[in-house]
Amino acid sequence: MDKIGILTYHYSNNYGGVLQSYALYRYLESQVVDVEIIDYVPSSYKPDNLIHNILTTLGLRKNPLNVDPSDFIPRSMARRIRAKIVYNHVIGYAFDSFRNLCFKSSVRVDENDINAILSEYCSIIVGSDQIWGPVQRGRTIYFLDFDEFNGNKISYAADSTIAEISEEHLDKLRKELRDFDRISVRNKHSQKFVETVIGEKPPIVADLSHAHFDGH
Repeated sequence: MDKIGILTYHYSNNYGGVLQSYALYRYLESQVVDVEIIDYVPSSYKPDNLIHNILTTLGLRKNPLNVDPSDFIPRSMARRIRAKIVYNHVIGYAFDSFRNLCFKSSVRVDENDINAILSEYCSIIVGSDQIWGPVQRGRTIYFLDFDEFNGNKISYAADSTIAEISEEHLDKLRKELRDFDRISVRNKHSQKFVETVIGEKPPIVADLSHAHFDGH
């Protein structure tokens, strides 16, 4: 099997996450590579659940320092909530339409059944997004710690969010990153993260979404 799978944050209704997925997919496709997005969506991801993202649902400002007392007036809050609910449905439909039109994807999987499709790929590429941040370090998915996968493990422009590493994760991360065939990152703190874990300094490469959509 010569197919390559891309495993990243393609599923969120976020412009940056979707565009970086699309850019890497399109580049590999342009190289006449059989490639698809691995449609992994964590079981915990529930974008339609109001509790899932209460700040967004309430329409509060992202930066708490910019919150105005008028934001908490019941009538204003109710108006923002109604607008957010409508907006979330509209934007969700738009993102799903784009993904369905522009990506070739695997069957939908989560952490419980992703192992069942791994044999379809000769290589899996993770990135280019914040896939190696602190939230993911105690998990296995984006570090490709799969006993069932024997193909090439590659990161492209992976981001660790921060360079610091908790001692509780160090042995696990060392085992996982040493098993990668190729590693590249997208910034200096991610480079430092990898160097701290395995003693090797990976190359810093461009996030393809910037290069692709800036016309370079």
